[in-house]
Amino acid sequence: MEGKFLCPFPWMQISTEPEGSVRACCYGDSGKTLGLDVNSTFKISDAQLLEKKINHPELVKLRKSMLSGEIPNFCNGCKRREDVGENSPRRIFLDHYEKEFEILLGKTNLNSGELAVDDISLLELTLGNTCNLKCRSCSPYFSSTLEKEFEQLGIDFSKENVQEIQAFWKQGKLIDSLILLSREVRELKFLGGEPLVTPIHNQLLSILIEKNLSSNMSLTYNTNLTLISDDILSKWSKFKSIKLDISIDGVGELNEYLRFPMKWEKFEKNLEKIFNEKDDLNIEVSFNTVFQAYNIPFIIDLLEYLKPLSKKCPIVPYFIYLDYPYYLKGDVLKVSVLEEIKQRLSLYYSNNEEFYKNTLYGEKNLSNFSLLFSLLDLSILENRTENYFDFIMFTKKLDKLRKQNYFRFLK
Repeated sequence: MEGKFLCPFPWMQISTEPEGSVRACCYGDSGKTLGLDVNSTFKISDAQLLEKKINHPELVKLRKSMLSGEIPNFCNGCKRREDVGENSPRRIFLDHYEKEFEILLGKTNLNSGELAVDDISLLELTLGNTCNLKCRSCSPYFSSTLEKEFEQLGIDFSKENVQEIQAFWKQGKLIDSLILLSREVRELKFLGGEPLVTPIHNQLLSILIEKNLSSNMSLTYNTNLTLISDDILSKWSKFKSIKLDISIDGVGELNEYLRFPMKWEKFEKNLEKIFNEKDDLNIEVSFNTVFQAYNIPFIIDLLEYLKPLSKKCPIVPYFIYLDYPYYLKGDVLKVSVLEEIKQRLSLYYSNNEEFYKNTLYGEKNLSNFSLLFSLLDLSILENRTENYFDFIMFTKKLDKLRKQNYFRFLK
């Protein structure tokens, strides 16, 4: 399969958009149509999916196109990153699932794309848009609490789509479909919104435990870590392992500003709680950071804050390249500013490389550093300083509404 743009997800995973449409993964450009046919949208509750699972006709088509050497439209995000030397999600997960993917390729009809097995290894659920935070880089499609502010600021969004998202996950019979798809799943991933505040999440865990399906299943979360209850810790104890990808965009007041109205003190207490339970509950921790115009000047502060955790988890976050909204992307900053930040970061890396290399998670830390430098290079290469005015106007308007002031951080 040398030279072909293969990815493990179409062989292993079912993933959903916030309103329940099935996609191959959460990184794709066109998402819900699987990038093949504009009429191919179907929901996680689709009868044919519940019967065929990983051999649903649209997933078979997707595998066939990859095997024939094509690059599906929604894979362009990974291709763009790879073209500029970035370690894309496709490459990361090819390494992570290498052995399992090789086995599944051996069970694949290379002409038709059909798999000899139907079962799903990974089920990734974006549980609607219910969230308790109003992150600046987010939208009403992923945070229910942003809808009112978008209306106040006159930012265009589809209320109809938001209502569709909210209605889908409230369906009474939906839980039956999720249980059916989860029966043979090895890893269940939760995205949001904030999964830990979503009613169907708690309901699903309770039923999996009740039906004795939890002990061989791992759970993975993208979470803001503001809601860690004793009840959820008790539920987690019934599962094989827990992986938390914790969102953190800055330190202290900067994180409170970007991920409003979170409280830093509560975040740190929950982080301590997680590390106290880490061994007993088999919890793996990592951090995600949205790479955006707001926090690029303060990345070294974040790296320094995470340093003391080097024996507990990877301490260089996985940096997520922000595509939307366009006026918060890193490329709105002047090239001279980005180059100065890169120079400071390069010096920091040079002075600390041996430390990061020799940490417990050294390989992961260095890989995420490489990703960070790639994103800076991409922001310089695709620079759009003409959008800087929109960045300033949005910032001032939202600051006024929230009674905040971003520019005090720059002092």
